[in-house]
Amino acid sequence: MHYVGFLGDEGVLLRGAQRMLAGDLLYEDVFAILPPAPFLITVLWFDLVGDSWVAARLLGMLVIAGIAVTTYRVCRPLAPVPWVSALVVCLWLVWSQGLWSGLNHHWLTTLFTIGSVGCVLAALRQPDAPLRAATLAGVLVGSAGMTTPARGALLLLGVALILATSGLPRRALVCFSAGVATVPFALGAWLAYQGTLQAAFDDIILFNLHHYSTTQSVVFGAGASAQSQPLVIAIPLAFALAALGTVLARGRTLR
Repeated sequence: MHYVGFLGDEGVLLRGAQRMLAGDLLYEDVFAILPPAPFLITVLWFDLVGDSWVAARLLGMLVIAGIAVTTYRVCRPLAPVPWVSALVVCLWLVWSQGLWSGLNHHWLTTLFTIGSVGCVLAALRQPDAPLRAATLAGVLVGSAGMTTPARGALLLLGVALILATSGLPRRALVCFSAGVATVPFALGAWLAYQGTLQAAFDDIILFNLHHYSTTQSVVFGAGASAQSQPLVIAIPLAFALAALGTVLARGRTLR
């Protein structure tokens, strides 16, 4: 509860939320390179339970617990017995805690990502009624993009490709697209209402392009601790196993 290993991104969200609660305008008075979604989530939470270190820690814990529960629900239909899904979640919880359980935009994005995966799998398992699941998947993808843009863009590409090639009705892709646009449109309208749309564009888009884009070339797994090293190995291994399965299935996996 009291451990602070590295504030970093967590400090950005906590300080930004405190200043917003004090009446400062995000992007106009508070410089930030992150989109507004993680700031608003933090502000709403602080407004609900109070602005304190305990409240910040509780929000971080709730987000990570949400990821764990959602991951279990996603894995459960794919695993032969429940303990396999539970083992996956427990290993993930141990391996992923390189910076501990702070409030971080990456945790929030992971929660939205896993949730969208669950919705897509639900749509594929229920081909007669996929529209609601596809819409919710779109809302979660849009939320991920308004939290960590690069990851949200990759998630959008992957989910759209799955829906477009899965044999689901074309309406599912339309509902997904509408869901994706919902959160960005709502946040854009909120920024326009308070007169900070131009300031947000300068901070999130222009500043990142001019000063932050060079950091995006960091190689995969750089800086990983010994605790999180298994995840660095597991992710490319998953791609390799998927490729092997596709070859052994002679293309049926892709279809």
